[in-house]
Amino acid sequence: MIKKILILLIITIFTTMISACGSKTNDAPYDNYRGLKNLETSLNYLLKGNSEACMNSYDRAVDVFIRVNDFCNAAKAGIFLYTAEPIKQNLHFITDAENYSKLGKCDNELLIVDLLTNINDNKTINVKDYIKLDDPFISFAEAYHNKSIEPIKVLVDQKYTSNRLKSVLYRKLAQHYIDINSVKSLKLANVMIENALKIDQPNSWLKNMLYDEKLKLKLMEIKKIDTTTQIKKIKILSEKIAVVDDRND
Repeated sequence: MIKKILILLIITIFTTMISACGSKTNDAPYDNYRGLKNLETSLNYLLKGNSEACMNSYDRAVDVFIRVNDFCNAAKAGIFLYTAEPIKQNLHFITDAENYSKLGKCDNELLIVDLLTNINDNKTINVKDYIKLDDPFISFAEAYHNKSIEPIKVLVDQKYTSNRLKSVLYRKLAQHYIDINSVKSLKLANVMIENALKIDQPNSWLKNMLYDEKLKLKLMEIKKIDTTTQIKKIKILSEKIAVVDDRND
């Protein structure tokens, strides 16, 4: 379960991403601004279900970074999108991040890629190997290594944790509490799902809302509550995502 991101605002987000990924970047603020603007656009398309538009914006972001010989930020772009939706269909972002990290000799980004790949492959890791990484990645390593949800609970409450990542973490916590399946844990699971929805609904992140509602369906099934309306809601959300993708066909 543990296994399974105004110009000032944009610059602030960019700075957060850099510190989270842990290595220096070229002194090219305007190019960084353009690159991150495309990356934020890509993120929104990703979580709204528009995969083609997501890739177009992602490619533009990477192109900006590569044109200024900034392969480390090109690698960060893939890490950024994968951690926003860490599913198998998005592993190509990690492959990109690995390739750009090697080209730019980006040690920290390579370490992040190694961590995320090992977690995805369910391999044994030693948390000491990743001690140089900043959050959220050191927390991922600790949670996976120790088979503990505690680092995730701490991370989700940090001010510096982005909404894109909080949404993912709330669902991880919700699934953890569902698996415990006690009266108290199911109440906590519901709180986590509602917290995720409070992030996803204002942003119109359809894919995240779909994940949220599917977790809510699990809760209802455990509690033996009628799921007819919930199943219809999930069906409508799924259809909306399909329509978004079709618009670029």
